[in-house]
Amino acid sequence: MQVVDGLVGKLREVTDSVLFSQQRVGLEERLFTLYKFRTMEIGRENEREILAETNGRDSFGYIVNDPRITPLGRYLRILWIDELPQLWNIVKRDMGLIGPRPLTQEVYNLLPEYLKEKRRKVRPGLMPVTYADYFSINSNDDRWGSEFNYLHQSEANPIKTKVKYFLKILNTMVKLSSSNLRRDVNKWTNSLPYS
Repeated sequence: MQVVDGLVGKLREVTDSVLFSQQRVGLEERLFTLYKFRTMEIGRENEREILAETNGRDSFGYIVNDPRITPLGRYLRILWIDELPQLWNIVKRDMGLIGPRPLTQEVYNLLPEYLKEKRRKVRPGLMPVTYADYFSINSNDDRWGSEFNYLHQSEANPIKTKVKYFLKILNTMVKLSSSNLRRDVNKWTNSLPYS
């Protein structure tokens, strides 16, 4: 029995080192477990607020020069590979391909009530709708307005809205990936060994 428990423990360690899971708010405010490939050092998720104070946040709320992200994790993020395990969330119908970003309960609680009301009716998406307006978002108000526009348009014509946003998000992803990859590959090759 100890051997089995040991193997289960080791399997859990390997899984935790590869996959990150976290509770997020979904359709009708139900919680679900979201999966991603791990891009941060294990156990550093709770340092978010301290790092936000020292490093600041960008317009999308991400920590600037986040030291918790591993070198491999940086590339997984640039190429959007870290999101692939969310395909399982789509299969389970916790998420859709296009929709509002799946948020933790803590962040969800900060949303304005008018946005929560609209969000309750849709599944969060693998491709967050605010990425359609990525280059014009500079504040929470911009982000909330972008999401509200999608949700409002989606009520009138869901299929047309999803296709339109898919193409806009894809365009943003290509622009971000190519510019970030060029910059980071240059940094990688000019500063070996990279730590």
